[in-house]
Amino acid sequence: MSKCVRWLVVMLGVWLPLAQAPAWGQGTSALVVEYRSVPAMLVEAQPLQVRVFADGAVEVVYPEPMRQAGVYRFALSPAEVDALQREVAKAAAFDAGEFRRRLADAQSRARQQGRILAARSDATIEEFVLQGAGGPMTLRLQDLDLAARRLSSWAPAQDLNRLRSELLALAERAVEVRP
Repeated sequence: MSKCVRWLVVMLGVWLPLAQAPAWGQGTSALVVEYRSVPAMLVEAQPLQVRVFADGAVEVVYPEPMRQAGVYRFALSPAEVDALQREVAKAAAFDAGEFRRRLADAQSRARQQGRILAARSDATIEEFVLQGAGGPMTLRLQDLDLAARRLSSWAPAQDLNRLRSELLALAERAVEVRP
């Protein structure tokens, strides 16, 4: 066998499996959680997006205006995926109606007591797609971190805020591991 033929066989052996592999995130692995975040003033803009799949694949998309704009991909260990799935299961118990009622009550009590409420000049719209026992669940909230502080004794808000923090940490990690 000539060198050219051997080289061609080696190259096809390397390239063919890559060519037949599904595109990232489009394989057979189920989505575990997706998180999107965008400033309210730019609600039509591309959001920061973090997607985690059951096989450990993580995809992070930073939108164009951000310094680290681009698509980042890396993998979690099986132990990290298991831990994240437990957090997602806890967060999937979140009841958006109950959240809004409790938040309105907390804000009303704070005003009656003359306390100052924390606010931001530019709110952040956050959306979660959680894979719970009953199938996918989508939550769209505004400034979850501030709301979680106001509802510090309500476990579902704390669970969802903890998941938010973990997903944002994955977004930061993606930038660190980029080749």
